[in-house]
Amino acid sequence: MNSAQADLAGNLTFNGKVTGNFTDPNIEGHASLDSLILRGRDIGSVSTDIARTPAGLDLKNGMLRDRDGGTVAFALSAPTGGQNNTSIQATLTNVNAGDLLAALPISLPERIQDFTGQTSGTVDLTGLPNDARGEINIASKAGTIGGQSFDSLTAKAVFTGTQIQLQTGEIRVGQGSVTATGNYDRVSTQFNFDITGKTVPLPLALTLLPKSDVIPSITGMSDFDPITMPTWGVSTSKAANSSSTAVSVTGGPAASMSLTLPPSPQRARRCPGAIAFHRSRCCPPQRTHDPGRHRVSGRAR
Repeated sequence: MNSAQADLAGNLTFNGKVTGNFTDPNIEGHASLDSLILRGRDIGSVSTDIARTPAGLDLKNGMLRDRDGGTVAFALSAPTGGQNNTSIQATLTNVNAGDLLAALPISLPERIQDFTGQTSGTVDLTGLPNDARGEINIASKAGTIGGQSFDSLTAKAVFTGTQIQLQTGEIRVGQGSVTATGNYDRVSTQFNFDITGKTVPLPLALTLLPKSDVIPSITGMSDFDPITMPTWGVSTSKAANSSSTAVSVTGGPAASMSLTLPPSPQRARRCPGAIAFHRSRCCPPQRTHDPGRHRVSGRAR
């Protein structure tokens, strides 16, 4: 309960029987709850069969109904004693993506946490919370990620210990698309992604970067083929690059933009990340934003 930041609200109903030792009983029955709140989100009502013995807890035939009409059919097993031995299987049908992420007993990057959309798919994980094994397959439609809208999203993520491997990932917006593969470590926060984009709205493309107040408001379309997001904290000789056209920066138009990411925090002083904006000769000067080269620096947290 504490690790999931869970709160219960509304009516709690239980029909069943309790037998055995008073301090370590056997419990068998069916329970329902009006409102389950995880990490500050009311994810909906829950009902499930419960089987509890001194050996552990099993939830079977579980059903979560979110406030938008989506459902999650689930089963959970949590043996008594030991560590990282909880397992969960779930089938999602048009469930709110943010509710799904709130329900997972694992930490995820901030940008991924800011994810909404009607989502269907499957979850099959064992070894929770810190030695997760298994995979998540999802498909979402008409949602947002990092505050930016998309038409559809598909992803398959494979979990191995603290590593999350994104085997396939695609976001589509109109005629544009972003595809990604790579991995992320939930403990060290190191990541390594290969990202390819075609006719991608820049605000959506920039959600791939960590949040920063330094990056100005940018609109336009971007192509990148491919960008390698390096493993921060591990030395590498390659930086990431992309180019964009028809760019507008906080109201001031520019003909094109180029983006360079530093290969690692250790090399950031010698090879800093930068966003460069290049005005076309036909465009009049704009006072809303100074043309030229704009540098973004920082460190992974």
